[in-house]
Amino acid sequence: MKKTITVNLGGRAFQITEDAYAQLSDYLSSIADCLKNHEGGEEIVADIESRISELCEERLQHNAIKIIDCALVNDIVRRIGNPENMFAMNDDAGETAG
Repeated sequence: MKKTITVNLGGRAFQITEDAYAQLSDYLSSIADCLKNHEGGEEIVADIESRISELCEERLQHNAIKIIDCALVNDIVRRIGNPENMFAMNDDAGETAG
């Protein structure tokens, strides 16, 4: 038996298991950390959160059980990518341009 909680993700309410919540929260925090010194970083984090919300909505439409679990979070993280790799390319490009 797993405990679930309700969260607001990108303006939508979802049921999520506690372990999936911790995993997703850590992921979004990592993205925010990578962008904390970038102009528009908060907007980018909000856009990524909205995209995660869309992906969850799409996936849960086809499931009988409408709960975000670790498997779904893992799939989303694979699709969106690792924050360090995602933003390292932008940092490298900025260094060569400057």
